[in-house]
Amino acid sequence: MCFSVAQITKKLAGGAAGTAAWVTNVGNEYGQVLVSVLTAAEGGGLANMAAGLMGRYRVAGKAPPKVLYVDRDCCVTVGQSKTAEMFHEWHELKVRLDVWHLMRRFARGVTTDSHQLYGLFMARLSFAIFEWDDGDVARLTEAKQSEEGRGAHIKLTAKELARHCRRRTRGAAETERLLQEVLDTFWEAVDTMGVPLIDRARMEEIWSTQRRHLDCIQDPAGVELYTQTGELTKGGVRLPVYRCARGSTSLESFHLHLCRFIPGTSASDLHFQVYLLEGLVRWNENRGRAAVEGGQRPALRCFSAQLQHSFNQLTQEFLGRTLVENYTKPREYTGELIGVEYLYSQTGAVLQQDWDPDTPDGTGEAEEDWKDGDEGFEEEEEEPEEIRLLSHHHALLLRPPEPRGAPATAAVAEASTSQSGPKHTPPDEEEDDVSRGIPVFISPVRVIVWCGFMSRLCAFLQDVVGPDGHGGYQLVVPLAHALVDLRHRAFIPSRQARDIIALWQKLSDRDKAPVTYPPRHQDRLVKGRFKTTQRRHAHTPGVDSVKR
Repeated sequence: MCFSVAQITKKLAGGAAGTAAWVTNVGNEYGQVLVSVLTAAEGGGLANMAAGLMGRYRVAGKAPPKVLYVDRDCCVTVGQSKTAEMFHEWHELKVRLDVWHLMRRFARGVTTDSHQLYGLFMARLSFAIFEWDDGDVARLTEAKQSEEGRGAHIKLTAKELARHCRRRTRGAAETERLLQEVLDTFWEAVDTMGVPLIDRARMEEIWSTQRRHLDCIQDPAGVELYTQTGELTKGGVRLPVYRCARGSTSLESFHLHLCRFIPGTSASDLHFQVYLLEGLVRWNENRGRAAVEGGQRPALRCFSAQLQHSFNQLTQEFLGRTLVENYTKPREYTGELIGVEYLYSQTGAVLQQDWDPDTPDGTGEAEEDWKDGDEGFEEEEEEPEEIRLLSHHHALLLRPPEPRGAPATAAVAEASTSQSGPKHTPPDEEEDDVSRGIPVFISPVRVIVWCGFMSRLCAFLQDVVGPDGHGGYQLVVPLAHALVDLRHRAFIPSRQARDIIALWQKLSDRDKAPVTYPPRHQDRLVKGRFKTTQRRHAHTPGVDSVKR
């Protein structure tokens, strides 16, 4: 993986302020960072970095990588791309565009990312590009049902899907068809305030230019992108734990911490380099365990290679054995330049190693405001947006398969569960939807297509599967409409009350039963930053009321 960011360069102050324009990072399939360099221009001057990486692989005797995910320069109409030319020694290297960066290009065509339908739109894009492994999803669903009970409402969370289920790309032709369906579905989508989701002129231009990259995002043939790193048991079902080497999820997480490696809002070139190198070592040490399949968490957590080496020597001398089994001695310096040194090789400056703490660093008193402030080192990192969007995939997996070529009219069923106000269907379009046999879900947001699904149509419809994956949904919707209509009435006539009761009696026993949710109350926290080590005996006001 090879990706670039620019935000960190704002922290470089003193005489080097304004000389760096870009930071380029290259990572491996384990999430470790192989090299991080600053450059004087965006995307330029990376030939020496590529030569150093190829030489490092050659000296170490390691097989060159087969796939390289990038955020740009993935393909050209004639000849080789710039990225392929840089790594010219790796003849079998396949350059692929990271899917998340392609989706971000589509995101520039929306009016605002705070739109109510933005999350669903991005999730639909992801679902059009990837398909889940049916066996993995079925195994995870079975495990959840066994653990929470057969009658409980099962929802596959984003973390569970990412951890226990594999995905694969659908192919360029199928992806293009599904992406066109998504765009056709959301062209006229608006929220409750009437704000459109998509800027049509801008999105049409983006779609016309990004079509050619659909081949660049497909999984390369013959390359296994998933590695099983462990196994756990849930509800009596054994679930494998997978690590995915596709795309930039690990590097995006690294970019989040990259700004935190350098504390404060600015640093001189020397301090910047020291903080960057220390952060890289800590980051790679934390992810070293992922390089060993099924590896256990080490008992000793130490980031100092010198301290680990001395500790190994002492234990070998006095105990006759080595306690730090996963310790790797540092390799001989290859001459590669990292961080600020790489930048200075382009600008002609020299990194002065002056360790006098009283020497002025040139940062001055008036520092440029840092937009994000000083985040510091936090224990819990923010979940990447690519993983968060998988929360919508649970509903998409439960939807019945649509006829090939039919528009995704039910795409926004999960868009606004917190909104209010049902939408009714014009009578002239009801019979058309029923004749096609399309199970339609009513969304409170004014979107996409008017869908006829009123109570008088129940006689014509067969058993319809709802968002929870169970039948009888055609009986739930009329009752929901009747209850929602009560908000416009100051009183309820006896006849209407009898009608509502009659609709309730038509429901299946499962729909009449109370919803079973996982227990949320805990007497004490057993995990997290604020967990307690001993049981508390003192009375805490409000706890008893929470239990009731």
